[in-house]
Amino acid sequence: MALAHDNKEARRAAVAAALAQRGQLGYAPRRELAQQFGCSPVTIYDDMIRIQTPNMPSATAPAVLRLTAPGAVAADRDIATLRLLGRLDFATTAMLKALIAPDISTPALRERLNRLLKEGRVWRQTVTMDQVQPKEAGGRGQPPPKAPYVYGLTPEGRELLETLDVESSQAVYAALQTRDRRAPNVPQAQLKHDLLVSNWCASVIDGARRSRLLDSTICQVEYVSARTPEGKEQQRMDAFLALIFNREPKQQTAPLWMLPWNNGEPPAPRQLIARYAGEIDRGTEPLKILLAKGLMYRTLTESGHYRKTLGGDVLPVILVPPGKRAAQIAREWQTSWPGGKGVISNFIKADHPKHGALWGEYYTITDNPPKVSHLLSDMFPDLATWEKWAI
Repeated sequence: MALAHDNKEARRAAVAAALAQRGQLGYAPRRELAQQFGCSPVTIYDDMIRIQTPNMPSATAPAVLRLTAPGAVAADRDIATLRLLGRLDFATTAMLKALIAPDISTPALRERLNRLLKEGRVWRQTVTMDQVQPKEAGGRGQPPPKAPYVYGLTPEGRELLETLDVESSQAVYAALQTRDRRAPNVPQAQLKHDLLVSNWCASVIDGARRSRLLDSTICQVEYVSARTPEGKEQQRMDAFLALIFNREPKQQTAPLWMLPWNNGEPPAPRQLIARYAGEIDRGTEPLKILLAKGLMYRTLTESGHYRKTLGGDVLPVILVPPGKRAAQIAREWQTSWPGGKGVISNFIKADHPKHGALWGEYYTITDNPPKVSHLLSDMFPDLATWEKWAI
């Protein structure tokens, strides 16, 4: 791979040609140019700024992420971390290790997170092991020698993503969850719930990205999916998650940790899309609230709201503690939406030992008796078919 300083003239000529053709370069085309010239997208961004503002003093040029670690993909991994944190709100070190740092050591990941923390791009807070792995999700009884951390995105981190023009639209930036780095104000009473949400999302994404058929993914916790004409919030999902698949495998040129977030372009006619509405219940909500949720999903589905706003209907996915809770919720759901959509599982059964939440054991919620299902039942008949396309 050629070093960035060895091909500066050719690289900047290519950036100038791309700018002349497109008018502006988003993160995806900058990544393509970076791969072509063996540099980071931040280097391409710097080239773009120099070409667009040739007489601007460097001190007044837009700020970009300054790295202490060398390497052509160092900036990419930092950006990948920030993009993931904004979508999950809360992420443990284990989640970040699995999704963003599978190929580097845990100390190296911590060093990177500590630098982002010092730069003010992320926040960090100590939590308890029971919050990270509650008993209803199969948590361990023995606490670790050191209290675990959770991380999240700060407004400064989101501002950096906007500066670098990483995401596809202002709506994506607006949905990213941020907290003040000096006082994150983490809701302790709800943290177990929120970490179960982010862990489910992370597990589904981790399983999906290992397929050569995956094109891109969409994920956002605390997703407001509907508002009244007056702008009042009408429905808030614990998480919205979509997986976009090609019918034929595509060559994977990006490293596994560079998560394939959707770039906002409409899906191709032959692509397959799975859309999920994640709902986590720890057994603390009154059943009447679950009844109301079922009615809202029914109303928005039958009115065509999801098809209009998300491109297709969503599959409600409900996760509950082991025991009688699933049957109780199923009765409420059947009352509110007879024959309607939805699958349910508990936190342990939903976690496949190899493929995580993507291929866990779920049950149809309105069939009596319920039928065993999985999240990709409309696309892949069985696990063996899925594993044929594994990376």
